[in-house]
Formats: sequence, structure tokens, C-alpha cells
Amino acid sequence: MKKLFLMAAFAVLYTTLLSQNVGIGTATPAAKLEIHHRTTVAAGLKLVDSSANLSGSVLFQNVNFTRGIRAVGFAASNFNNGQYLDIRTDSVIGATFKGNGFLGIRNLEPGYPLDVYGDINTSGAIRLNGNAGANGQFLQSNGDGSMNWVDAASYKNIAVFKTIGPSVWIVPAGVTKIWVEAWGAGGGGNCYAGGGAGGYVSGIFIVTSGSTLNFDIGDGGGGAAEAATNGQSTTVTYGTVTLTGGGGFGANYTSVIKNVNPGSGGGFFSSSAAFTSYYGASGGNATKGNLSFMQSGSTTFIEEAISGDGGSSRFHQQTGGYGGSVVYNTTTSTTIRTHSGTLAKQPGGGGNGGFILSNAATFLNGGSGGDGMVLIHY
Repeated sequence: MKKLFLMAAFAVLYTTLLSQNVGIGTATPAAKLEIHHRTTVAAGLKLVDSSANLSGSVLFQNVNFTRGIRAVGFAASNFNNGQYLDIRTDSVIGATFKGNGFLGIRNLEPGYPLDVYGDINTSGAIRLNGNAGANGQFLQSNGDGSMNWVDAASYKNIAVFKTIGPSVWIVPAGVTKIWVEAWGAGGGGNCYAGGGAGGYVSGIFIVTSGSTLNFDIGDGGGGAAEAATNGQSTTVTYGTVTLTGGGGFGANYTSVIKNVNPGSGGGFFSSSAAFTSYYGASGGNATKGNLSFMQSGSTTFIEEAISGDGGSSRFHQQTGGYGGSVVYNTTTSTTIRTHSGTLAKQPGGGGNGGFILSNAATFLNGGSGGDGMVLIHY
């Protein structure tokens, strides 16, 4: 009789559980099982399994499928590195939470707070310490495991100075490094040859906002019939360091021995041997002219005088002037054709050569050299 009574009681309880929600800590459960945890001391739900490293398992499965997603805990002897919580399917472990706080995505042994095996895709921003970076910046490694946002170009602005003479430039706010380029002025040409181009110098300075950079742009050398003048140097000074792009040399002619000297290019140098963050190149050398004679008929003789070209500056488009020319009929003493050449250009082009006939009846002085220039990239 007792057995029959107990069986009936269990049947009623089983039927009640199937038809009603079960509440633990609540009299009005809203789900099949609802647990109200009323203390911060004990765990709200605790799964304890066997001693074979398994620390409980929860399976999430649909009634229509045999497979599901399982959350499985493991615990070895090491309290942190030996504790794991895996989120896995029947064929792959999707995520691993380690006891030391590391998370692995498709990675069983994460070695970092986030360790992903595979590609990473995001529709949002990548942030470094909350900073998503500015437009055009990219993440750069510092070589010590840290990173920072940097500009794609180190120098986003440029200041151009072409007026001869001394001047001052104030370092703008936020600027810590500048790149300076300077060209010396070109030498003048004469009747026989062109002048040399000014030298080029370039340097990188670590600067402070509000500090001053002094520079002095050289004046181009003057053209002449025989003794042209040299171009002036261009200097750039920051702190105790001065960089100099030397002026090109003017063309010269020694009438006693009838020797033509085309202008040679200017040099470059730094005032400090300790300052090594600079580079330079000498300006281009000029060429001398050519005098030729020909006969166009039985009694007609022609003389052609073509002068030399001025030297061109480094790291710039053609700046040297092109030499002038004349075609002269010596029989009738008349000019057939003449061309005065093209003038030198800034920065630092050597002056063009003029021309002169053998009897000096027709001549043209050489042109002036191009002025120097300074560029500041910041």
C-alpha cells in the first residue's frame, strides 16, 4: 500500500514539473527553471564533475538536432594557466577563456589577452588607448612591442623662400622636426662660356615650437663680356649649426693667353662636424662655346659662334641658361642669324653664355646666374 502511495505521489510531482515552471529562490518562476541568487558568498549555479580534469559541461541544443554548442570547463593543477573554459561544437573549439584572463579565438592556448588564429574583420574603428587616429594616419610599431599613430607623410607642409637676403622663419606650434633644402646662387656667364650652378644642401633638424631658423639667400652672379662674377652662397642656421650651399663660379676669360674658363658648380658644407643629418651635392659645371668656319660658295665664307650653357642645379628641373649663337657672313660683313640664348632659372642655375665673333665685330655678354632658394618642409 505504501509503495502504491509513493508511486502515485511521484507521478503527481512529475506531472506537475512537466506542466509548470520550477523556481529556486522565487515562488513565481517565469521559465522552466528560474534561480534567484540571494548571496554574494556562494555561486548561483555550480557544476562539479569527475577528477579527470573536467569541470562541468553545459550543452545548448535544439530538439530537432543532435548537435549543439557546448561550454566545457577544465582545471589542471595550475590555478591560472591551467584553467580553461571552452566554447566548442562537435568539430571545432571556437573560443577558449583561460584562467589568467587570456581569450583565444580558434586558439587553444592563447598567449595574449586576445589571441586570434585567422583573419580579423571589423566594421568599426581600430583604437589605440581609445584613440582612432586622425585622417591619413597609420599604426606604426615602435620596435618595443608598443605602437602609435603616425602621419603617412612626415612633412605635410612646405614653405618656399625666393627673395635674396637674410630672413627668419618661426617654427609653428606642434612642429618638432623639419627638413630644409637650400641652393646657392648660380655664377654669371660671359661671351665664351656659361656660369656654374649653385651648390645644394639638405638637412633635418629637431626643432622646438616658437624657435627661429635663420637663412640668407644668395644673389646670382652677373654676366659679362669676359670676367663674370660668382654667385653668392645660401646659408641656413638653426641653433649652432649652419648649412651652406655654395655659390656657382662665374665664367672667365684670360685675354693674354686667350684661355676660356667655364664656371664650375658651387659646393656645400656644414659648420659642425658633429651634425651628420645633412646631405649635399655640388652644382653642375658650365660648358664653353665653339667657333667654326665654313664656305657656302666659291667666294662666300661664314662664321658661326655658339656659346656654352650654364650649369644646372641638383634635384631640380633644368635651371642653367642655354648659350647664345650667331651666324655671320664674313664676306659681306652681315649677320645671317642670331640667338641670345635663354636665361638661368631659380634656384641657382648658371648664367647662359653669350657669343663673340673672331674679329669681335659682333658679340653678346653672358647672362646672370639664378638666385638661390630655400625650402622648409614641416
